[in-house]
Amino acid sequence: MMQRLKVAVLARHGGLDSCRFLRHCSRRGLCSLPDTALNDDLDNQVLVEGKAWSRTAVLNRPSVLNALTTAMGLRLQKLYRSWEDNPDVGFIALKGSGKAFCAGGDVVSLYHLINEGRMEDCKEFFRALYPFIYLLGTCLKPHVAILNGVTMGGGAGVSIPGTFRIATDKTVCNRDPCTYNYPFVLPCMRISSITLQNLPNVFLTCES
Repeated sequence: MMQRLKVAVLARHGGLDSCRFLRHCSRRGLCSLPDTALNDDLDNQVLVEGKAWSRTAVLNRPSVLNALTTAMGLRLQKLYRSWEDNPDVGFIALKGSGKAFCAGGDVVSLYHLINEGRMEDCKEFFRALYPFIYLLGTCLKPHVAILNGVTMGGGAGVSIPGTFRIATDKTVCNRDPCTYNYPFVLPCMRISSITLQNLPNVFLTCES
C-alpha cells in the first residue's frame, strides 16, 4: 500500500503551480541547495539524545527548517527499529533543532533531481520516508513529538501518527499542504484549523 501511494504522488504532482512555489522558496532562501539531501552527513542530519529509559531523535537541518531528506528517513528508520527492539528503551521523543520542528520534505532537492533526470533518487526519498511513517504509526512504545516552531506538510506526517503531539507557544502550522493530497501530509487533517477540543492527545504549553 505504501509503495502504491508513493508512486501515485510522483505521477500526479509536478504541475506549474508546484514549480512556481519552488522558485519562490529558492528566492526566499528557505530551502537547500540541489544536492544537499545527498551530501549532508547521514548521522548529523538526525542527532540522538539519550537518558536511562528514553531516546530522543533530533531533526538537525536548522538552516532549512529541518526539511526532510532521504538520509534522514533512512536514519530514523534505523533508530526507531533499534529502539523498539531494545527493552531498555521505554519512551521515544522526536523534536527539531533551531526555530522549526520540520517544514516538510526537501522539495527543492527533489525538484533539482527531477530536472537532472534522477528519478530513482527521487523515488528513494519516498522509499525512505513512508516506511518510517509506518514505523511511527505502529510503534508500541509511548512516543511524543514536540512541535516547537514551524511544522508543515511532511512535518505533520512524521509526528501525528505517533502517540502524542505537543504544541508550544512557538508552534506555527499551515493548512495548504493538506490540500495537496500527498499521503504523508494527509494525517495533518488541517491541523491549523483544528481546536484542542477535537484533537485528542495534543497538549499546549508555553515552554520551549
